[in-house]
Amino acid sequence: MKVIRYTVHFAYLAVAATILIIVAPLSTPVWVDRFTFYFALDGLLHAVALVLALNVRGAYLRRFSFAVITAVVSAGVPIFGLSLSRLTGLDGTPALLSALAMGSAGGASVYWALVRLFWIRGLTASSLFRTVGLCVGATIISFTLAVVVTQRGKSPSTFADAIPTIGWWIAFSLSLYFAERSGATADQRLERTHGSSSLRDR
Repeated sequence: MKVIRYTVHFAYLAVAATILIIVAPLSTPVWVDRFTFYFALDGLLHAVALVLALNVRGAYLRRFSFAVITAVVSAGVPIFGLSLSRLTGLDGTPALLSALAMGSAGGASVYWALVRLFWIRGLTASSLFRTVGLCVGATIISFTLAVVVTQRGKSPSTFADAIPTIGWWIAFSLSLYFAERSGATADQRLERTHGSSSLRDR
């Protein structure tokens, strides 16, 4: 039995994508950095779509903690990507692509680690490499598609703005699906009930 019900998960991702497109044009409070806010929202929406599709009973505190930590980590992704990109000494488009790739790889790695820690404890190193590869590839392709759709920013589109995020979501979720389908986690399945576990919700 898979830890995640993927049909349900992808259905929730479709709802999350709709929410993202609706919320994106809205203004944020002056004390909140818009860029950071939306990256945090990206992480939160995917995490919620994941925890709602788990084959796990209860564990509400774990679900909530996972979603909050994911949002915080996601908020730091652009800072991480830009910081590493500056070290390359690149400028212009190469610098942007470098920042996107590094931010995507860093975010995917930390998120993968959180999923492994909280839910799918048997994820292997090979699944991490697959996750990073899929997410970086999806980020670059989705960003390029968004640029084409908006004609290099000449025709702004809320949907186009969401394409890189949605592409990354799908890539990450597919990487988990492939890992579970291949039996990479068969030896360490998540317990359906937490009984005497120290993490049991009270």
